[in-house]
Amino acid sequence: MDGRVATEAAIDKFDAENQAYYGVFADENGDPVVFRDEKTGAFYTRINTNNIEPRITQVGIASREALQGIPNALFSETAIPMRALASGVPMMNAMAAFHDRMCDVLAIDQTALVAITIIPASILTVSASEVPLANLIVATLNAKESAGV
Repeated sequence: MDGRVATEAAIDKFDAENQAYYGVFADENGDPVVFRDEKTGAFYTRINTNNIEPRITQVGIASREALQGIPNALFSETAIPMRALASGVPMMNAMAAFHDRMCDVLAIDQTALVAITIIPASILTVSASEVPLANLIVATLNAKESAGV
């Protein structure tokens, strides 16, 4: 990810059609890694976030049934505030993609730990970027002004 803002809506990371397109997490033998939904007890595979294109929103919580009502409307990947962050704040979407992958690799799944690790993911994303953040902010503002947004 190069830090540009997202331009397309989030995808369902649990949908079988999307999994077929993007691929799923696999172990060293190439077998799909299976996750368990804590609320329903159902098992599922999850899309390999490395294969999701940078233009697709990844800011917010990607969970099958963990969010309902107001939390879903505010914090899910498809929620308007999260889409606004991904499409309006440079490096936010890149950080979200990196954070998803980091939590998967380190097997971090407790809500508090997931939330806390956003801070180091943000620092690492901005510091590892080849494009200075200031340049991305100016480019984003110019693009929005040109589009009349």
